[in-house]
Amino acid sequence: MTSKEYLGCFIGPRTVDLLLTGECQMGCVCFRPSVSASRESLSLNEWKGIITRCHSVGTRQVVFSGGEPLLFEGLSQLLEYTKSLGLRTTLSTNAILFEELHQEIMPFVDEIGIPLDGPTPEINGLMRPPVELDQFQEAIKAIKTTQGLYPHVELTVRTVVSAANWKVMESIPDLLEREGVLKGSYRWKLYQFNPAVPGALMNRAKNLLLSTEDFLSVWSNLQAKYTGLPHWFLFFPVAATVENNFLVYPNGEALILGQPAQTQGENNLLPSLQYVRLGNLATGFDEAMAAWHQRAKT
Repeated sequence: MTSKEYLGCFIGPRTVDLLLTGECQMGCVCFRPSVSASRESLSLNEWKGIITRCHSVGTRQVVFSGGEPLLFEGLSQLLEYTKSLGLRTTLSTNAILFEELHQEIMPFVDEIGIPLDGPTPEINGLMRPPVELDQFQEAIKAIKTTQGLYPHVELTVRTVVSAANWKVMESIPDLLEREGVLKGSYRWKLYQFNPAVPGALMNRAKNLLLSTEDFLSVWSNLQAKYTGLPHWFLFFPVAATVENNFLVYPNGEALILGQPAQTQGENNLLPSLQYVRLGNLATGFDEAMAAWHQRAKT
């Protein structure tokens, strides 16, 4: 069965997250499966082919992430092509190269997600090392540039809440307001830290793990401090993860985030992320989509 015929049978994933490259300037412990910097990325035309076929089965939004997507040569052409199909585009970037590249990429972006994990460079750097890269200041500059030059672009500030920063969450909106970024002019998304990492990184990850109970207490504290909070604030405990996180690796491999499994022991409130391989969209698109559809029905 061809992808054109699929549309008559079912609608494909509404949102597809393309991890364009495994390369990144930073040394974060990400909460996704490891994307190796040595993993060869598809070509610009191969990515266009995947986007075209996803569109043919009903995809309506494409997220461009990584690694760091601004390190992918041809990103602006890929964004422009995606927009030409009428799809919504989201760019998830660490913002280190944003000031250098924003003029060529932002005309084709509907939403931008920028990470900010602490109210100071030191706390932010615990989650996004090394501090020397100054991702903290670059993120703030990118947020302000987006609001100043691209008011039509939806702005999302993304914070990964961990044992390193959960007690200072309420200081992040205060920091942005001091910088001239008003609450209500951006969305703030908080994610419970719970990485799917290889064993080599687990020792680093263990020091950052946060129970769902503590994560939910952050929500309670923010509700108490800020009025009108639900209008601009979203939070994502791991246990609330739904089965629609459709990832495509730099080599075209597609994965989906399934229902988290419950862990045991001292972090018994902390579910464990479970990713399932579907197939390769570059070499077996229809088979991978059939695997997705089968899981979506269960």
